[in-house]
Amino acid sequence: MKKTKVLLVDDEADFLDVMRQRVETWDYDVISQFDPNKAIELIKEKKVDVVVVDYMMPLMDGLTFIRTVRGFDRQIPMIMFTAHPDQRAIEGTEKLSISAFIPKFSSYSDSQSALKTAIGLAEKKLGLK
Repeated sequence: MKKTKVLLVDDEADFLDVMRQRVETWDYDVISQFDPNKAIELIKEKKVDVVVVDYMMPLMDGLTFIRTVRGFDRQIPMIMFTAHPDQRAIEGTEKLSISAFIPKFSSYSDSQSALKTAIGLAEKKLGLK
């Protein structure tokens, strides 16, 4: 059975490494990328099934990243990590079909559980599991 490929996009190398290790323990193939432009190329090449992207990145913010991807792929599930889980971060995103917003700096176990649930729901939507 094919493993679901999860793309993690974040500019913080330490956070990206910890998340990659954690998501791999859930039996997913994980690609991590700190450069959003390279991540977009991976999506265009159909190398991933689910994307988890940070809201605040210096090269390209998460909403711009998602808008760019939605310009060529309306179906790929997008999960956003945000340190700003308030109305300001979520406002105007309904048309972007974001599967979930996960608070980045809530308790470690809460954010891990929420991410695992969001990836699982995205898989079901795609018919992968």
